[in-house]
Amino acid sequence: MRKFTLYVGHVVRLCVLNPARFMLSIVGLAIGLVVLTAGNILVESFFVESLAEADQAAPDTVVLTYQSSSYVDLGGIATNETRMLSAVAAATPSRIYAQQYVSGRTCTLTATLEGTSEMNGLAPVPYAAGQLLVAKVRPLKGRLINASDVAQRNTVTVIDDFTARVLFSDGDPIGRVVTLDVDLPGTANVPTGADLPPAPRLNLTVVGVIANSRQADSQSAQYNRFLAGVGGSTDLSALIYLPISIVDASFETAATTLVAWSSRDPGSLARLKARLMELSSQGALDFAHFEVSDRQSVLDEARSQLEPVRVFLVLLVLVLLGIAGASAMSTMFFAVKERIPEIGVKKALGATGIDILTQFIIEGMFVGFVAAIVGAVVGVLAASAIETYLTARVYVVFHLSLTRDVLLLPIIVGPAYGFTFSLLPSAYGASIKVTQSLRFE
Repeated sequence: MRKFTLYVGHVVRLCVLNPARFMLSIVGLAIGLVVLTAGNILVESFFVESLAEADQAAPDTVVLTYQSSSYVDLGGIATNETRMLSAVAAATPSRIYAQQYVSGRTCTLTATLEGTSEMNGLAPVPYAAGQLLVAKVRPLKGRLINASDVAQRNTVTVIDDFTARVLFSDGDPIGRVVTLDVDLPGTANVPTGADLPPAPRLNLTVVGVIANSRQADSQSAQYNRFLAGVGGSTDLSALIYLPISIVDASFETAATTLVAWSSRDPGSLARLKARLMELSSQGALDFAHFEVSDRQSVLDEARSQLEPVRVFLVLLVLVLLGIAGASAMSTMFFAVKERIPEIGVKKALGATGIDILTQFIIEGMFVGFVAAIVGAVVGVLAASAIETYLTARVYVVFHLSLTRDVLLLPIIVGPAYGFTFSLLPSAYGASIKVTQSLRFE
């Protein structure tokens, strides 16, 4: 207990009698802990943001994506407890907005036309590399496409909040008209050099607005960038929903068809998934290509693709942490050399090498703890500044992921960090003999 009191007194004297050295030691360790804190927050945020697209996948849903040269009737596979959604896109996107501004810059919005059956709270949304996944949609205004729209071939559409903002910034989009194949300013909607009439237009009445998907949020950020006057002309993309009967009747359709089944009964979905795999393996379904997925498989695939990037970024943070630690260790070596006479006096009065070693290690751990608090605060502020820059200046969608574990990490690592990088200087101080210390007097 007496030795512990002496160790604590030593640390207190360090803070009071030599604050410059104390602050220098804190700064050396704090640099590394700022790198650790900010780097860990940004890596975790990047991972969460990258998974957010996959996280849109609706739970309790099995999705079949297939290509077939002939019509495939999948209605009989579903059970009474299962709701079904079919979707197919028009092969060619359509321009639905074009506006030339006084500055000469042009903003165009091109939409993928996704034909769906009764939406039932589900809809295909854009995913990585042009893929689609089925997500739960949240209506903001109006209604979704229903069975009556499909049966009667109603020329109606459901758009997302981003598309509504671009097309109808002057008021309520419900009941307004979306016109496909809008001309660019100063051009005609005919092939160049061809004496042909303008391509037929299709007017769709907006009956519903849904919340943005992740891609729509990203496009909205790019639209903000354009409105802020940054850069030149911009080409934006969107996805709008039509009754599947309209897409089949009016457009050449894409080769890929998407069918989703949703149910609150996990057993029913498991049996349905197994049945699809069985029928396909037996050749009962005429598929040129098919893929069966659910929310868990989408998330697992996304994690497997992101994990190497995450490991690389973590290793990079650790390398920077080590470089900062080496700098802090050199500062600690300087502090030990500065106190060689004090070490000699203590040894002459009976202090052992272990006492000297413990003294400097406790000092290093205390400095590490203080540096951890400083590093955590500055690291969070640095990460927040980077988030503000990315969203306000670069116009990308990025949100910090501040969890309890992320914030506690530097507090836990700080004392261990101080211990690690004070170990060699402490051992050096403990090895100094009384006779050697006299030369420094």
